[in-house]
Amino acid sequence: MMRVISFILKYKNALNIVGVILSIVYLVYLMLQISVKDSEIKELKFDLATARFELFRCDKSLELQNEAIKRLEIKGELKEPKSVEKIKKIYVKDKSCQGELNAYKSLFNTSD
Repeated sequence: MMRVISFILKYKNALNIVGVILSIVYLVYLMLQISVKDSEIKELKFDLATARFELFRCDKSLELQNEAIKRLEIKGELKEPKSVEKIKKIYVKDKSCQGELNAYKSLFNTSD
């Protein structure tokens, strides 16, 4: 332990110089790291602005497509075909199954 202390006291000025040099090297390293991070931040901000612009363009394109679809909607009423005739009442002669069957047959045969 005494040797270490005597070494430090003997080369005190040299150790101070080494400490200062190491501090300067570390500060330069930190400044380079800050510069790299600033560059990354600028690049990410540019990418964000580009993405926002693309999103804006997509939104506008989507709005135009939606407007075109609305213009193409068919506006009209549902009409029944003229060849279809509604049957309002079925006349059945009696309540037996054969009577109902004959009534349906005569109804559909006359509508041809």
